[in-house]
Amino acid sequence: MDLSARLKLWKDAVFSPEPTFTAEAKRSVGLVDGLYNYALSTAIYAVISSIVSAVIILLLAVFLSKNALEQLVTLPGSAVIIFVAFIVINFIGAGIYHLIAKALGGKGRFCSLYYTLSLASAPTLAVYSILGAIPCLGVVFGLALWLYQLYLTTLAIQKVHKLSLGRSIAVWAIPLAIVVVILLVLMVVAFALVMAAFASIAHALPSTANIMSG
Repeated sequence: MDLSARLKLWKDAVFSPEPTFTAEAKRSVGLVDGLYNYALSTAIYAVISSIVSAVIILLLAVFLSKNALEQLVTLPGSAVIIFVAFIVINFIGAGIYHLIAKALGGKGRFCSLYYTLSLASAPTLAVYSILGAIPCLGVVFGLALWLYQLYLTTLAIQKVHKLSLGRSIAVWAIPLAIVVVILLVLMVVAFALVMAAFASIAHALPSTANIMSG
């Protein structure tokens, strides 16, 4: 599949998801097919993010401090880290979804799910790399794209594993809920540690004052 055909497939996945995912879920694909989608979209995101960061750094150098220019040398390394991290995270995420789908009675193959999920994620990531750079509105666009990506993800799981709508939602909702719970626990623990540190400092202040006055 050449680049123009792949980009057309991305467009169809976003604007005509039902027939596109139905057809693509039946294809005999390998890991490379999904990896190509993730790699291309992640490369687009990394490049555009680096360009936006470079512009911000140049503006800071002009109006605030020329020392900001030193941050330019970190951009290529950051782009590589972003690229590798996105590829690894999406691969692991697809594996988790596949295991949960199988536990819920799914019938699909991992390669098919990985590929179909790439069609749900790659176009939205590429679009977000552009819209996310818009000041203030980037957050709104990002949230809207994330919600739409969840719909596409549900559709991808449903078409590949032949699950009901509820079970398809559960495939991504279960790990999402676990992550949210873990983050909340970490926040509570961090807050408790900070409050304990402040309480310790407050308790030590009167003793210090007494020693100094004595």
